[in-house]
Amino acid sequence: MPVLEIRDEEGGVRVLTLARPRANVFDVELMTALSNAVRAANEEGSVRALVVTGSGSMFSAGLDFKALMAAMMSDPGATDRFGRAMEQAFLDLWTSAKPTVAAVNGHAIAAGYLVAIACDHRLVVAGDGRYGLNELVWGAGFPTVAIELARSVLGPALTEVLLGAELFDAAQGVANGSFAAICDDHAALLAAAIGRARELGARPHAPYAHAKALLQAPFVERARAEAPAVRERMAAASRSPETMAALSRYLGELGRRRGS
Repeated sequence: MPVLEIRDEEGGVRVLTLARPRANVFDVELMTALSNAVRAANEEGSVRALVVTGSGSMFSAGLDFKALMAAMMSDPGATDRFGRAMEQAFLDLWTSAKPTVAAVNGHAIAAGYLVAIACDHRLVVAGDGRYGLNELVWGAGFPTVAIELARSVLGPALTEVLLGAELFDAAQGVANGSFAAICDDHAALLAAAIGRARELGARPHAPYAHAKALLQAPFVERARAEAPAVRERMAAASRSPETMAALSRYLGELGRRRGS
C-alpha cells in the first residue's frame, strides 16, 4: 500500500493523502514521497493546485520516533537522513509554486502540524483534534526551516506556541492564525478544501507564484542560510542525556495511551 495516496479532482486539483499506518507518522519514505509528489505537481501544467490531507481521522501525529530509533541502532547516519528528508519536505511544500490547501482532518502535531501550516490556506475539522508544536516537552531541537516556516504563518503568536509547547484545539488554532476556518465534519472539510484549491488554481498562475515567493522570501532565505554552528548546536542538544531520557519517557507514555 502506498504511504501517500494521489488522486486528481476536476479543475486541476490534485489531492495528496497521507496514508501511513498508524497515525500517518512520517518516516523517510513518507517525507520523500511528499517531496516527490509536490515537485511532480509543480512540473505538470494540468495540476493547478494541491490539497494535502490525512487518511482516517488524523492528519499526522508527527515523526515516527520508533522507526528513527530503530534505524539509529544500526546506522549512525539515520538521524541526519531523517532530518534532511523532513526539512526537504517542509521546503518543497512550503515553496510550491502551485496554490496549496491543507484539509486538517484531525490531530496535527509537531512535524504533522508543520506540514499542515506549510500550505497556503488551511482548514480544520471540528472536534477534539489537537494541534501545535510540543517538541520542547521532550527536548527535540528545531531546524531553522521549521522556525522560519512557523514564523511566516504565526508571527508574534509563535513565541507562545513554540516555547509554551502546549497543544491547542481548532478554535484556538483559528485564533492564533494556524487555520482559516473550522468545517463541521470530514466531508465538509474535504469539499471546502477542494473548492478553495479549485478557486485559487483557476487564477493566473504566474502572478500567484510570484506574489507567494515574495511573501516567503525573507523566511525562506533565513531557512536556507542556516549556519553549520546552528545545526551542530541543535544536534548536540538533541543527543544530550537529559533529552534522551525525556524522549524515552515520552515514548513510553505515548505507547501506554495507544495501548501498544
